[in-house]
Amino acid sequence: MPPAWIFVRGGKVMMRLIKMRWFFAVLLVALALIVVPVLGQPKQEREKLFLDPVNVKVPSIRSDNSIKYDYDIVYVRARRAGDKTHKRFYTDFSQPVTMEPGADLMLLHPDGKEELLVAGGEGSITDPVVSFDAQWVYYSHIYNLKNHNQWNPPRQGADIYKIHLKSRRIVRLTNQKHTPNRGAAMWSTDFRTAQPGRSYIETGVYNMGPCPLPGGRLAFTSSRDGFRPARGYPAIALQLFVMDDVDTSIGETADPQNLEKIGHLNLSGALHPVALKDGRIMYSTLESQGARDSILWGIWTIHPDGTNWAPLVSAFDPGGAPNGFHFQTQLSDGSIIFEEYYNQNNSGFGAYLKMPPSPPDGYPAFGPAAMNDPRNKPWRFGRHDNGRPRWYRLPFMPTGAVSLTPFSHGLEGPTDTSIRGDKTAPRVGKFTHPAGAPDNHLLTVYSPGPVNHQYTFLPQLDGGIYLIKKGEVVEEPAQMRLIKNDPEYNESWPR
Repeated sequence: MPPAWIFVRGGKVMMRLIKMRWFFAVLLVALALIVVPVLGQPKQEREKLFLDPVNVKVPSIRSDNSIKYDYDIVYVRARRAGDKTHKRFYTDFSQPVTMEPGADLMLLHPDGKEELLVAGGEGSITDPVVSFDAQWVYYSHIYNLKNHNQWNPPRQGADIYKIHLKSRRIVRLTNQKHTPNRGAAMWSTDFRTAQPGRSYIETGVYNMGPCPLPGGRLAFTSSRDGFRPARGYPAIALQLFVMDDVDTSIGETADPQNLEKIGHLNLSGALHPVALKDGRIMYSTLESQGARDSILWGIWTIHPDGTNWAPLVSAFDPGGAPNGFHFQTQLSDGSIIFEEYYNQNNSGFGAYLKMPPSPPDGYPAFGPAAMNDPRNKPWRFGRHDNGRPRWYRLPFMPTGAVSLTPFSHGLEGPTDTSIRGDKTAPRVGKFTHPAGAPDNHLLTVYSPGPVNHQYTFLPQLDGGIYLIKKGEVVEEPAQMRLIKNDPEYNESWPR
């Protein structure tokens, strides 16, 4: 027979058991919340520490006999302001039409010699792209950038041109004709001149991001319809258009031949269309509608006729001031390279991600909405000082996407130091302006150093032209190859 005290104190014992069960249940739930995000990481990656110094010394492409570098490269060159002074020599999605004046279009030969193709003058050249037959280079010329800034873009606007490489003949493809909805306001006569009781547009038209298409067509972005971003950020809204590619310059009041607006859903902005091998156009788009944040940029695709609008990389970066996805290209094997960066303070520099053009058969294009679900495979963005990897996730991560430059990051702030715990060691740098190259190589702009100007992180960025071999993951800058980095200039847009 049990002792008498059990019968007397049984109620209290039972209550203690119940309380203990509740305590352990709560403890298990808490442990699950901690462990679930970790379980989503591949076991071998979770256990690996990144303790070794990162080699930031990039060898010259001429030292690597495995690379066949026998082609010309067009790029944009802007003079630097030195290692201590910050100036905006690169556009990004926060200021897509403003930069320092004087950026020129250049032609770089494999032997290192180069030629000036188009001078930027008081404006700047940007957004170059090479024609399919390699005979022409399309570009945008932003007019008169003196005394203009992010919130005060140049009044003269920007136009798309193309230059014939052999003859140097230049053709103007767009003009400064505004075409706003006439029913939206009582407009002034030419939409630009201030008249009593009439609405007018203060700035010129910004025609940007030319993209040659099959069949003699050209995609581009433009503010010609006079839209404004939903939340006033950035200062102007560009939308997707297509037109015929012609060899004669357009008149001042003419419309481009067979002009068609295909970006009717680009209410807040679209940037830098890129033609894919399967016929789609991919581009960066601002998704700031409704209750969403004003700086959520994703990457979408659309057919040249305006149909089949679909997400490629969704704009779901978490946080009160999210990162965006912008600057994208395709490699010879079909892989898509895209960049993630934080606006403003990084001059459009961030980290690269790589993904297949479409998911494998039977797989969805995206992971689940629950960010920490194991099916959302994390990307590595550098490391902590203890060598543990810094993992990054967001809802609906694209299936098959991996970090192409895992030693760097696409977040706000300076990059990691190359030696753990040593604040005086060189920092590992960031990337922008990817472009596919022969043999599945990737051309890129890369800057060593912290690449962040919110505070005094020195040296200031120094963008140069580099190559990532075979479009494969690089674990440190030394695995890239240097093509050109003149410390007196910022190189950009290699094509």
